[in-house]
Amino acid sequence: MTEENYKETTEEKELAYDLRQAWVKIVGEHLLNVDNQKMNGSFANYYLALEYLFDRIHIKFNNRLEAIKKIDGLRKEIEMLANKYPSVWLGTGNGQKASSDIRQAIRRMDWQLLAEMEEANMFGAKYDDEGL
Repeated sequence: MTEENYKETTEEKELAYDLRQAWVKIVGEHLLNVDNQKMNGSFANYYLALEYLFDRIHIKFNNRLEAIKKIDGLRKEIEMLANKYPSVWLGTGNGQKASSDIRQAIRRMDWQLLAEMEEANMFGAKYDDEGL
């Protein structure tokens, strides 16, 4: 390997590392946003935070097409509930059953995204793994 080739290889590795670090930061911010929106009680904002997270991470899923089908099914369920209970969805009304149904559907999407991230080793496969 010539000195020039070694320099290019090293620079490419450094750039790849920098890009991974930037991506990790973005995904981490999305995960924090999901948690914040979950705690603030707004179903619409919680759902949107999950959508934004999905937009960033689906490319890493192991079985991408199958995962997208699962998430799409959950999306349809959530959107159906949002249309069925619009005042609860928007936070202007209340209803125990409606609130519970919406919360459970959104949580299923949240859990599915986390499961897909875990399967793709996005949290790291071992102690010293870079993960994301």
